[in-house]
Amino acid sequence: MVQSLCDLVATMAGGAPAPPPATVPPAGSTAPGTPPTGDGGVVGTLVAGPYVVERMRTLQVVWRGGTLGRDRPVDDPFLLLERQQPDGGWTVADTDLGWAFVWREHDGEYRARYDVAHDFPIGTYRVRIQSARYTLATASFAIASSSGLRVRGATAARIGESTRLDFVAQNPPPDPEQSILSRPHEPEGGSLRFELGGRQGIAPWDPVRQTWSAGVSGDATTATVHVEPGALRDGLDNDSLAQPPTDFVVGQLAPLDWPPSIGPGGGPPPGPGGVGSFPP
Repeated sequence: MVQSLCDLVATMAGGAPAPPPATVPPAGSTAPGTPPTGDGGVVGTLVAGPYVVERMRTLQVVWRGGTLGRDRPVDDPFLLLERQQPDGGWTVADTDLGWAFVWREHDGEYRARYDVAHDFPIGTYRVRIQSARYTLATASFAIASSSGLRVRGATAARIGESTRLDFVAQNPPPDPEQSILSRPHEPEGGSLRFELGGRQGIAPWDPVRQTWSAGVSGDATTATVHVEPGALRDGLDNDSLAQPPTDFVVGQLAPLDWPPSIGPGGGPPPGPGGVGSFPP
């Protein structure tokens, strides 16, 4: 492979015509370099599948099959994430030909994970593994809205005899060991419930300020604001239910909880080999 790439680069640099395309040997061919046909010689067995998975988390599937990854088909999906329809049927939502699936094989044990995006449609799903010798399907499981949003606090601005509170929040941080897709730092839309001086308030999303904003009477620039679990619900129906009851001093924002850049790539998400970064 290295030699072929070097030859191709030299050809391109010299302005010579491109080499003729390689042809894929027919299925069952024993010619050297024949790609796998999706048949590792054994019948697959499902070991473990997911139950309930929230957005911005990863689901995992484990099964046994042929060694050296020979069970994977050529040019066809190996893993399919399928959504259940109202009539009980299944339709393909994504496959491992996309970006969100990563799988590995060691000594016949396959482990796959799928990163559920922040805006992935909620519903009932299953993972189907499709090989030449076997087809496996997990039990149905739910993909649910995230409960991991976190309110970081609020800033304030005096406007006459009142104060405008601007709340800031973040999405759950990616896990550098598991996450695959990039995601926005901050949620958008929806509203946030808060308590100030014993009074309840609601801060709707302000698309101009990119905050959840509300006006309160008097000077609240140094006040303490209280939020309960689930106080924030964004426009995608993700919420902050996992955040415990929290008091914030207005003007003091908790730092963004986000992993530093990793890997040498410097681009958006880490790939299967860990190359890439989560932007700070």
